[in-house]
Amino acid sequence: MELSNDRAAIIARLAADPLENVVLLKHLTAYPEATRALSAAEGDENATLVLLNAAASPYDRATYPEADVVAFLASDSEVLSGHLLRHVPLGGGAVFKLARDADRAALAGMLATTRTTAFHSFTAAAAHERDPSVRVTRQPRDDDYALLAMQGHDRAVLEPLLVAGDAFVCALDDPGSGAAAAVCCAFVNHGPVHEIGGVFTRPDRRGQGLAPRVVTTALAVLRENGHSARYNVEETNPGSLRLAARLGLRHFLTLTHHTAPKATIVV
Repeated sequence: MELSNDRAAIIARLAADPLENVVLLKHLTAYPEATRALSAAEGDENATLVLLNAAASPYDRATYPEADVVAFLASDSEVLSGHLLRHVPLGGGAVFKLARDADRAALAGMLATTRTTAFHSFTAAAAHERDPSVRVTRQPRDDDYALLAMQGHDRAVLEPLLVAGDAFVCALDDPGSGAAAAVCCAFVNHGPVHEIGGVFTRPDRRGQGLAPRVVTTALAVLRENGHSARYNVEETNPGSLRLAARLGLRHFLTLTHHTAPKATIVV
């Protein structure tokens, strides 16, 4: 078995299938100073471990305050998964985010962990058309930002992506007041893969089919620009899961979260 920490080579190999490996690629790109990567190879099989300093990620810092490290793993075999999992430091507590059965099986055979949640990722299975009433902009208004913030998308984080051309916002205005009634944003994860998030409809306009219109437009814009869409939904959000089904999106990944307490002993 060959081990390597050649970051550039690891990213290049993962990027050969950017949608399948989007979670690892996203974190390696977003947190270059807070991540480490290690790969293992044996014959035609490969595995990659990405370790993220949990304090660097706003989501993980808020959701898993007791964890020092977040471990992402993508592997072709349970054997390689087991080898790489032994490189995860456990003294300060860890969160494992796993997308493949081989990885989950390897973890279950080594550690006592608690499954906390799962996120389902979908992509477009067919072409979508823009809704002509939806604004597509890289210069959102204050009311657009206010709605996006309701879904945890901070203006300070989103603005640099908009300026760089790596994000855009879709908004549908109330015909009476002219204020934004529903929004979503799309932003780069890695390479051609762009995530659609921040889907929010003002409470007084819910149940009127506004969310599908802004998301459909985002899907159309991404396709026009040669990008792949990723629509990411937590399992506790049935409304967004129904929206994915309504739009005919194709499920391609389920990322399960598993926590290990401090000083867990490897069996």
